[in-house]
Amino acid sequence: METIWDSHLNEKLRILADAAKYDAACTSSGVDRKNGSMGTGNAVACGICHSFSADGRCISLLKILLTNGRKVLNAMSIPEVMGLHQLSRSVSRETQHLYGFLRFQELQNDILYARLVSKHHVGMFLAEHFQDRLPMENWVIHDVERDEVWIHRAGEDWLYIRHPDFRQDPQMMLSSSEYAFTEWWKTFTESVAILERRNPKLQMQMLPKRYWKYMPEMFTNPGR
Repeated sequence: METIWDSHLNEKLRILADAAKYDAACTSSGVDRKNGSMGTGNAVACGICHSFSADGRCISLLKILLTNGRKVLNAMSIPEVMGLHQLSRSVSRETQHLYGFLRFQELQNDILYARLVSKHHVGMFLAEHFQDRLPMENWVIHDVERDEVWIHRAGEDWLYIRHPDFRQDPQMMLSSSEYAFTEWWKTFTESVAILERRNPKLQMQMLPKRYWKYMPEMFTNPGR
């Protein structure tokens, strides 16, 4: 199990910037690799947007910034700069979506548990948000596709861990009251829906289908 504190982010950025100084644009290609017999450990790519790693654009952009300064961020004619703004907007949109679409369920040990599915690596933004919104609750946000977990104890700062064995099914551990709340929530969402104005295409634009899997209100009738 690997434990990484939020304070290490600046150190990662410093290392990445140093690599850019030495013309290391190709180093992100093949970053993800298993430890060999002569190696010292596994290597994984660290980035927020899904487009990091193999194409090298993040390090290429750092090279441009170090050479030309911050003013280059306004030069939209440069592909790396345009790509940065597009990725930034995409990450921001998904984060804002998940502020509203992430669903917590109460477990038998009174911990609030939420399963996360996302295109981008936005878990730490969600952890910051819910630490502010739910400061006195014990909660867990679990990125089920990346095997990453954000844990928050009441009154403390959140902690990030990467744990490939964290695969428990919360449906087997829900509290008795959670089943009731889930049914009430389903009843509410069904009662406010206007069948005559049903528009599946617009619904999927406003609520992308990739988020439906772990939303209790979609369990009964996920096609509505």
